[in-house]
Amino acid sequence: MESCLVKNKDKLEFIDDNLLESISNITDLSKTDIRNLDIEDIEKHIGVNPKPSKVFFKWENAEKEGWQNLKFVDENEFTKREKRMDKELRQL
Repeated sequence: MESCLVKNKDKLEFIDDNLLESISNITDLSKTDIRNLDIEDIEKHIGVNPKPSKVFFKWENAEKEGWQNLKFVDENEFTKREKRMDKELRQL
């Protein structure tokens, strides 16, 4: 079975080229620069000082404390928390 990424490779390449072209047009970076530089270098070059959004989960402190006190959770609880975290992240 062919993945969506493989099936839509031409469309993705077209969109990628359009994005690079658009960014290149509004900055003094070339397409090659944009493709090859780390995002932090691009941000510094164009003067962006991002402030990362703080994401906290209520259970993080309890989890941290549990690990520090060697009170580990079972696999079912761990899986449940991972799924909850994935759901929270998808909502951002």
